[in-house]
Amino acid sequence: MKLASLRVRMLSIFLIIITLALVISFAVLTNIFDRSIENVIKIELDSKIIEIIRLFRIDRDSQPVLTQNPSDPRYEIAFSGAYWLVFENNKSILRSRSLWDQDINIPDKAGIEDDSKLYLTGGPNKSKVYLLERDISLGGPQSSDHGKMRKFEIAVALDAGEVAHLRQAFQKDTAIALALIAVALLLGAVAQAGIGLQPLTELRHQLARIHNRAATRLNGSYPAEVAPLVEVVNQLLVRQDDLVSRARRRAGDLAHGLKTPLTILALEANALEKKGDFEAASALREQIGLMRNHIDRELARARTHGLAAAGGLATDAHRSISRLIGLFDRMPDADRLTWRNLVPETLRLNMDPDDFGEVMGNLLDNARKFAQSEIRIEAKRVQFRWKITVIDDGPGMPAASIHRWLERGQTTAAAGEGTGLGLAIVQDILEQYQTGIEVDPDTSAGNRISFSI
Repeated sequence: MKLASLRVRMLSIFLIIITLALVISFAVLTNIFDRSIENVIKIELDSKIIEIIRLFRIDRDSQPVLTQNPSDPRYEIAFSGAYWLVFENNKSILRSRSLWDQDINIPDKAGIEDDSKLYLTGGPNKSKVYLLERDISLGGPQSSDHGKMRKFEIAVALDAGEVAHLRQAFQKDTAIALALIAVALLLGAVAQAGIGLQPLTELRHQLARIHNRAATRLNGSYPAEVAPLVEVVNQLLVRQDDLVSRARRRAGDLAHGLKTPLTILALEANALEKKGDFEAASALREQIGLMRNHIDRELARARTHGLAAAGGLATDAHRSISRLIGLFDRMPDADRLTWRNLVPETLRLNMDPDDFGEVMGNLLDNARKFAQSEIRIEAKRVQFRWKITVIDDGPGMPAASIHRWLERGQTTAAAGEGTGLGLAIVQDILEQYQTGIEVDPDTSAGNRISFSI
């Protein structure tokens, strides 16, 4: 399964490593504890077997005996957990009272020369005991035994149950300690992943700023591992701006280059009309008009900077609208209209000033053609955007005609006035900002055309 998040990948790896490390630590610590306990038991049994050997004798009747009871009182209590035995010819001849009528399984030492080896074997009542065994040779005091050595096996044992309880307690305490360490390591891993991925988080925020037109380049200092990526992205942004600028210039040059041939064609149409060929002149003028409309629209598109180029730019909406109103006031028959710029003077829009001027110029020109006495421009905050609305007191657009007037070449003005490209150009520009024209279908209040940015 592919993990889409780097944070999840890192934490998964950390979790696997921490788990493996703690499992290995638990096993190693348990093994160290077992060896330490066995060494302690071995030392204790070694001292006890030395005591038994020191007390062991053969009496005058050639009978093996202990000259006195061993110092450990547990040897006198039945099944106390401390035991000793003496064997001769693989037969038990002496034993501690603590064994009562039970025996201990003596391991086969065939091929084993180490007398200090500690065994874990079966004890009384199906218990487990740690056992240490030594071989000794001893001669009897009787003349009949003089010079004859008898071989004995002396064994001492301790019950392993107490050690098992100690081992379980140690494992429990170790598991709790390692669990706390695991929590601390995991929290550290989470913090490390957060700190380690902070440059990528900052990079994402910077890219979001570019997308939201609040910046044009990636800024800030980044670690050596991320810095090359930032440099490449900035180079791509510069390259994109350069390509867009070149394409815009070429489109503009092409459109301007076509205007001269169109002018010549218009003169040819006039010449045809003078010769009386009115049908040919009319067809030629129609085609020239369509071509000019297309060129005008492409020139408007060439002047459009769009969302990518508007990064970090802010347009003074009130001032830009006031400037446009001043231009319309110089037009013929301007005295009949009252302009009301209700946009806040402090409003700054994340839009290229040229694009905003192109949009508002076409919308205000459209309102001027329909208005009877007044045109208002309002701005209202809607969620995270500003909604700019142009309102005139004209007859209003018929709802059925709204979409048709947004198409290329469909004019909203009277015959002979305008090219029919105004709203279509506005729509093209706004599409670059991922928005569009909104037309209020209520014709009773005149025209209400708005857009959000």
